[in-house]
Amino acid sequence: MTDYGTFADQIIEGVGGIQNISNVTHCFSRLRFTLKDQSLVDEAALKSLDGVAGTVIAAGQYQVVVGNEVASVFKEVSARITGANSSEEPGSAGTKKGIGYWIGIPLNTMSATITPILPGLVVTGLFKAIVSILTLAGIVDTASQTGQLLNAIGDAFFYFMPFIVAWSASIHFQCNSVISMMLMGILMHPTFSGLVEEGGAIALFGLPVHAISYSASLLPALITVWVQSKIEHAIMSTPVAKLGQLLSQLPVFIIMAPLTLLVTGPVGSIIGEVIASAMLTLYNDFYVIGVFAVCALMPIFILTGSHWIFMPTALSNLETMGFDPFLWVGFAVINFSQLAVALAIFFKAKNRDIK
Repeated sequence: MTDYGTFADQIIEGVGGIQNISNVTHCFSRLRFTLKDQSLVDEAALKSLDGVAGTVIAAGQYQVVVGNEVASVFKEVSARITGANSSEEPGSAGTKKGIGYWIGIPLNTMSATITPILPGLVVTGLFKAIVSILTLAGIVDTASQTGQLLNAIGDAFFYFMPFIVAWSASIHFQCNSVISMMLMGILMHPTFSGLVEEGGAIALFGLPVHAISYSASLLPALITVWVQSKIEHAIMSTPVAKLGQLLSQLPVFIIMAPLTLLVTGPVGSIIGEVIASAMLTLYNDFYVIGVFAVCALMPIFILTGSHWIFMPTALSNLETMGFDPFLWVGFAVINFSQLAVALAIFFKAKNRDIK
């Protein structure tokens, strides 16, 4: 496909036109629309388009599956709707805010935040695999400076993941990216890390600070930037905004800096710890059943977009233990089974479009 513009116009028309779109994002294969009125969608017309593999309604979004060219299509769709509905919040009209809507908010947020940073995870994984092969072959000695530097290169993504997540989340929440990364810098600063390593109590103005290492963490950054966006948007609607973009960010930082240490960072960390503990309990007590359940249910999780809920725990386990004994096993099994199906279709199917 080369005429992405025409294809984008056809999709926009199929979902009810520009005025029916509150927001649009994308993952690796789908355009994810937040619509004002889903009854305006012409599903038959969308499914008949050459290039649309299907449609899904999940997590409060209308999702159009377009495959590997989704980024190019999204660029055209986004260019056409930019500013058209800028005065309204996504899903502010015509959306029944039931339990699915509220569950969809964190899932959609994680999807929009994690998808842009996944290339870093893939590159890191492949690089560390290459280093492991070189080590096993005796080409690289892990005790040498070269081995240590290669290991540092491979670990850079995980160690500085809070910065990367903060950048991605700031784009999604439409707040200042530099301030977002500065807030993560507080949690990653050598002074704070040193206080944590000392093992004693930490306090800010007499208030207790959660003593934990935030390297490789995801949820603290996500929650912090979300709160930052709320405060920033509130301040920018006051006369303070007249000070300009440079000075108006000062009150945002003054408010968020202590909040990051005292509230948002610890809350994100505790939520992650609870989820990880539950997963490890399931792994220790019901390993076979647990892995089987992950493998069996993962297609449903992916279909509904709820698979993102597992990512913080999986990434945390990779960093803290060096491997994930449970979730990534299930991910690997389901991915290889899908690979087998895809290869079977590729070799057996006669229709070029199906291939």
